[in-house]
Amino acid sequence: MPAFTTGAQAGTAAASGAAALVTVPLATTPSQVAAVEEYWKPDRLAKADDSTPKTADPKPAATSSSRPASGGQVASLTPVRAAEDSKRKVPWTVQPALPTKGGGTGSAPQTVGKVFFRTGGKEYWCSATSVRAQNRSLVATAGHCAFDVRSGKPVEYWVFVPNYKPGSQPDGIYVGHTLAMHSDFQGLADYDYDYAFIAVHRGFRWEAVKDAKGQTTYKKVSVGLLQDNVGGQGITAGRGATVAARAFGFPAGPQPDGSRPYNGHELKTCAGTTRKVSAPTYQVENGIAIKNCAFTAGASGGPWLVVYNSGTRLGFLNGINSLSWNRKADGKNDEISSSYFGAAVQVIYNRAQSVAIP
Repeated sequence: MPAFTTGAQAGTAAASGAAALVTVPLATTPSQVAAVEEYWKPDRLAKADDSTPKTADPKPAATSSSRPASGGQVASLTPVRAAEDSKRKVPWTVQPALPTKGGGTGSAPQTVGKVFFRTGGKEYWCSATSVRAQNRSLVATAGHCAFDVRSGKPVEYWVFVPNYKPGSQPDGIYVGHTLAMHSDFQGLADYDYDYAFIAVHRGFRWEAVKDAKGQTTYKKVSVGLLQDNVGGQGITAGRGATVAARAFGFPAGPQPDGSRPYNGHELKTCAGTTRKVSAPTYQVENGIAIKNCAFTAGASGGPWLVVYNSGTRLGFLNGINSLSWNRKADGKNDEISSSYFGAAVQVIYNRAQSVAIP
């Protein structure tokens, strides 16, 4: 199959307030969308479940005391530091939204799922969540689950499968339209900004049908807008480094000692009070972490929710799984960290939620 590169250009950057915003087109034309849809046929999606979960890549490559939990070319922009971001009005909050088309069953958040994509000719996946937005079509994940800092390019064939179940797409597949992120992540691989918001196209689902010879083929069925189908988590920023949060994700990779307690097929969660952390290798100066969380690769991009309601399965996004840590040197990860959600998040989210969906 010929290669289809989503977002062949480096993207457009614009300073908005204190945050340097970068938007990158993924699949915006009908032919590009069709190519991504055809790429992720059911058989390929099923195999991708057992492909490689994306890990964080520092730039340049170096060793670090932190271990990746999940996994630019804008050098002319002035780096934006957290102190500048703090000049914007925070705290800031957007309320969550229930789905308008019924709603799923079970205890897991229907908004949380997996993103599948390709970079460097290899398929990867991460965790992600739907977020309430003006366009009703917005996904939040880790920056490194949408943009490859080593190549300085967005990933290819990016899709989101919410309410993920192995081998199925209960609430559809959503092709990425436009990626919005902080310029310091794109250009500097600064993991203080390891988050991304992706506006997605209307969803579809593959349905199996039998042809005249009894062979199985697949037809594409439209399912509408993401938020209508699964709802959207709220979002908040500027709450400080110490909050009670619950992290979600699909861990799959081995622990540092080689043991494999996770398979990537089941949504896992952990909770605790966050604290400030730093990781020089990843340029993290203002990260936050949750102790006693053993997530491994695959959890990257999963949401951190505050004021989580187990009844509605909704809360407020206040972080994204970024790096995991083995601080006790016992061969088991014992902490998960996220970029701090400061005022820059508001600027980037607002741009992403305003993307018009065809």
